[in-house]
Amino acid sequence: MSKKKQFTAREIADALVQEGTRRTITGKWSVSFQEIRERFGLDLSADSDAGRFLARELQQEEKINELIMTEDNIEMAYHLEYCPACNQGGAPGIMNLFSLMGCNLYDVHLCHDEEEHRIATITELNQDTLTDEGKAEWADVLEAKVTKVYSGFYGLQVALTGCMAQRLADFSFMLAGYCSEKDYERWVMDEDRSYAQDGEQPEESSQSIRTVNLIATYEEIFQVRQEDRLTDFFPSHGSHFFQSGVTDAQIQPVYEKALAVIEMTDDAYQDEGNPYHQRGEVISRMRDCLLAKEVKLGEEVLFINTEPYAGPGDFSFRGGIVKAIDPLEKTCTMRGQFFDMEDVPLHYILGRYNPDVKGKHYGKENVEVLFGENEAMAQHDLKEAEDRWNALGCEDESQEPVMQ
Repeated sequence: MSKKKQFTAREIADALVQEGTRRTITGKWSVSFQEIRERFGLDLSADSDAGRFLARELQQEEKINELIMTEDNIEMAYHLEYCPACNQGGAPGIMNLFSLMGCNLYDVHLCHDEEEHRIATITELNQDTLTDEGKAEWADVLEAKVTKVYSGFYGLQVALTGCMAQRLADFSFMLAGYCSEKDYERWVMDEDRSYAQDGEQPEESSQSIRTVNLIATYEEIFQVRQEDRLTDFFPSHGSHFFQSGVTDAQIQPVYEKALAVIEMTDDAYQDEGNPYHQRGEVISRMRDCLLAKEVKLGEEVLFINTEPYAGPGDFSFRGGIVKAIDPLEKTCTMRGQFFDMEDVPLHYILGRYNPDVKGKHYGKENVEVLFGENEAMAQHDLKEAEDRWNALGCEDESQEPVMQ
């Protein structure tokens, strides 16, 4: 009687990767523990020794970009250059960028096939990334032809032709947050936002735009259920409006809750001198107030440094330790790698480090995003920090005594 072959974890990993890369048309592949048991005679679960050994072998595979083990399955996302069906799209040169976006691209770089241009990392790109308004605005980029998907100097790169190189650069930097907050909201989908239906037009309301902005911000930051929201975002108008049929009686209690969060009275908020009337300013104020109560002393966070690190212009997203919090001024003192930074606005804190959170945020591992932080606002605040530092430097120079 012949003995049944015993497969090693390495052999099983190789077989799964070879099959997945050959058969996937999206760059993703899933295999159940039951299938592994039937094919390889290995009984495993996510928390068993066998499961951990197999996961370790799979994580060492250069073709795998992301690996998740659930209660019943192993889910893999491959680097697309190893997936023939994703690369070709049926025939060389026929697939356009939007078709390729069906593969769910991560940390991807778009490059013109013939011209050099600025490159930006797009952390995630799929067919749901853009709003209808965004798809119309960037139609020429989405229709660009894919000539090659490969691993290059920047990582995963997609070579394209059929549109201007500058448009590819502008599209990439827009998705990386280098655009106005208003344009970002119009063009990029936000899973925390409630959108108006196609063709729907906003109704006039007796409520001020400040009231709409405050309630919309409250609903998004607190992730109110879509069916319970009072506001919708209209990409064609670039603004939030109250949904059709919403009454003042529904608006008032939510408005009062939002006022309590930003620690302001109705009179103070509606006053013309109130600086928090644009959406970005309302978001920053609400995040300031929430973070003042959420962040703890000694906690490690990801934040925007307010002083250059290695030299002029060295501003970025960095890790640091919270040393002090001023709940009245809504600022904190951060301990960076080399020195302390005082009077850091609390909304410059993007997230806290949490070992249970998987994946990357702005290239940093294990970051738990806090209170509706998004890339467009983060890039805006990063530029603001640098501008403030430069202005402070100019003031200091101008105040130096002149020698007679």
